[in-house]
Amino acid sequence: PHLGTPWALAAPDYGIRKLIVDRVRQLRRRGELKQAYDLSTRVHQGWLEHSGPDERWVLHMGFQIANILRAQGRYKEALELDMDVLHRQEAALDSPHDLHILMTSGGVAADLRGLGRYSEALERDRLNHEQFLELFGEDHPRSLMAANNLAVCLRVLGQYLDALRLDRRTMETRNKILG
Repeated sequence: PHLGTPWALAAPDYGIRKLIVDRVRQLRRRGELKQAYDLSTRVHQGWLEHSGPDERWVLHMGFQIANILRAQGRYKEALELDMDVLHRQEAALDSPHDLHILMTSGGVAADLRGLGRYSEALERDRLNHEQFLELFGEDHPRSLMAANNLAVCLRVLGQYLDALRLDRRTMETRNKILG
């Protein structure tokens, strides 16, 4: 309960903000979407007031809100928010290879898939996969997730053989890493 207090809303500390983002992610992943949405929007508003719209964690919480909207099937709203966050991140953060930018770009691709805009999603998924491979290598969990997302997009576009090849490589790498 202390994560939603006025103190937490004003805290500029990286560790505190990361903890609150992690709590929002945990709630979303557990399917507690209303609680995740309520906490994330309340915190986001507090951080906006204290840090402005282009601060790293304000933007990352916006990405988390878009994830919740997507989980609720609100793809159009999620895409609008993700696109705004992505543009702000690209302008405010140091590197185009920043992890938060790449994560938001993956969110945009998921939003596009949810809206049935598969060709646009495929372009973004390919680029995301390439960037994750370049940044982290083939066996990093984020690279494997990007590979999975690309395979999903290939599959919905009927490119089954390409999706199967990528899925097999991804599965082999996961088996090697995880046993």
